[in-house]
Amino acid sequence: DDLASQGGVQVRRSNKKPVVLVLGSGWAAHSCIKVIDTDACDVIVVSPRNHFCFTPMLPSTAVGTVEFRSLLEPIRVSNEFVGYLEADAEILDLESKTVTCSAVGAYESGYRPNFTVPYDMLVVAVGEQSATFGVPGVTEHCSFMKEVRDTVKIRRKLGETFELAALPGTSEEERRRLLHFVVVGGGPTGVEFSGTLSDYVRSDLRRKYPLLMPYVRVSLLQSAQGILTQFDSGLARRALDDLQRTGVEIRTGVRVIQVTDRQVVLKGGERMDYGLCVWSCGNAPRPLVKSLIDSLPEQNGSKLAVDPFLRVIGATDVLAMGDCSAIVNAPLPATAQVAAQQGSYLAHMINKGYVIGTGGMDSVPPA
Repeated sequence: DDLASQGGVQVRRSNKKPVVLVLGSGWAAHSCIKVIDTDACDVIVVSPRNHFCFTPMLPSTAVGTVEFRSLLEPIRVSNEFVGYLEADAEILDLESKTVTCSAVGAYESGYRPNFTVPYDMLVVAVGEQSATFGVPGVTEHCSFMKEVRDTVKIRRKLGETFELAALPGTSEEERRRLLHFVVVGGGPTGVEFSGTLSDYVRSDLRRKYPLLMPYVRVSLLQSAQGILTQFDSGLARRALDDLQRTGVEIRTGVRVIQVTDRQVVLKGGERMDYGLCVWSCGNAPRPLVKSLIDSLPEQNGSKLAVDPFLRVIGATDVLAMGDCSAIVNAPLPATAQVAAQQGSYLAHMINKGYVIGTGGMDSVPPA
């Protein structure tokens, strides 16, 4: 039931079934709501994104190899018995067991409705956001690779740069700038996208813009001394060879200190002209997670510390999974596979009768 309350909407807690409030719509949350038993509990999902996105294919959508809709599944389709609210969760009140949210959409006047959702069990699965490390100009001038809207922007920008470079009167210097594509970050996303982009530009676009090919460059910048540092050295070397074979210029041991609307500035003063800059330098906690960590004395890292049953240390009836969490003394890699398995595990745990009132490391684990 909904009722007007203090200018917003308040969702009442049911007396019949416990309310499981899931924050997020990524790999962990999506897996959870596919498995959870909605006959045993009322499930509400709050997320600014009303769909699940198959993120490993994002680089392919940016160049048009795969269409966007192939990656998406609406939350309301994932489980038709789950309630969904398109909003940002902003304030967690662990004492009253409520979450204050604000709608993503706004009225013509600019007013964004706010509302409060009470819960019996809270599941935090909001993932992480792109880390900029405070480098000036990154947010304003770089593209990212986290959401479908990011790849839409990249795809549009790629087309614009080639069309501008093809116009009569465009100088050679400007063509070289427009057709220099810079990827910052030598992790899995940066490596995959730079390779995908180079293949696309030198294969597909060669037929459309043959006269522009001499001006095209794809550069991958990495601050560490090698790429894919979190993987086996043999795999990293193989990836390095493959990228170089496709024409990607790889520079390791370089640090970006500023990004302007036309140049990437490196430590030491070197400036690189670019037409498109994609930033893929790891992740950082979202504000909601940071505020929750700050409110719990038992928490002291950048991720929510959880026990093996995914219960947040220091909180009651709060569980966390996916990239925003880390199991104490048993960290798992931040991959889609791990997040999906955690989501399914947590749903099965709730289905088997998770006991409300349990806290991480403070009481007997749920059966």
